[in-house]
Amino acid sequence: MNYPAFVDSGNIKIETETVDEISFRYELSLPILNGSEKTALVIMMNPAEADNVRSDSTIDRVIRYFEKNEMAFGRVVIGNLYPIYEQNSANLQQHKEQLSKNLKHLEKLIKAIDHIYLGWGKPEKTNTEKLISLEYHETALKVIDLAIDSGKTCCVRGIRDELYPMHLGRMGYKERMVECDLLGLKRKLEIKIELSNKS
Repeated sequence: MNYPAFVDSGNIKIETETVDEISFRYELSLPILNGSEKTALVIMMNPAEADNVRSDSTIDRVIRYFEKNEMAFGRVVIGNLYPIYEQNSANLQQHKEQLSKNLKHLEKLIKAIDHIYLGWGKPEKTNTEKLISLEYHETALKVIDLAIDSGKTCCVRGIRDELYPMHLGRMGYKERMVECDLLGLKRKLEIKIELSNKS
C-alpha cells in the first residue's frame, strides 16, 4: 500500500541488508509533513513488507494513529526486536550477527530520538521452546535495558501476559498509550528467563 499523503515519501530513509538472499531492515525513518522537530521511535517485532517505496498495514496503522491523535512528530522511526523481513511471525528466525547489529543500531536510535513506543507483542502460534530458541525474552530484555539507560519515557498500548508490549498494528485509533513501567517489565523478563533456564 502507498504511504499516506502526510508522509514525505520522497525523503524516507531506510537501512537494510541482504545476506544469502535473506533481507534485513534495521531502520525505517518516515518524515512527517507537519513542521515538528520531535522524533518518535517505535519498536515492534520484525519487518513485514514496508520499505522506502511502500507501506504495510502495521506501519500504516501506527503513523495514522499518531496523526489522528495529534501526536506531532516530524519523524517516525521504526525499529524492531528482529531485523529479518518475515510476514508470518511464527516463521521468525534468529540470525545472531544481524541481531547483534540490530541491537547496536537500536542503541544509536534510542539516543537520538525524543519519545519511545514499544509494541512487539508475542509471535503467534509460537510455543515456549521456539521462544527459547529465539532468545525472545533475552532480546526484549536487552532493548528494555537500552530504554532504561536512556532515561526516556516509553509508552505502550498495554502489556500482554505481563511480559509483552501489545502489538501496535492492531490498536484502535481511540485507544490511549500509557507509560510503561520499564523496571517492572525488566524484573518480569528476568524471572521468565531464569525459569526457562531451569526447565
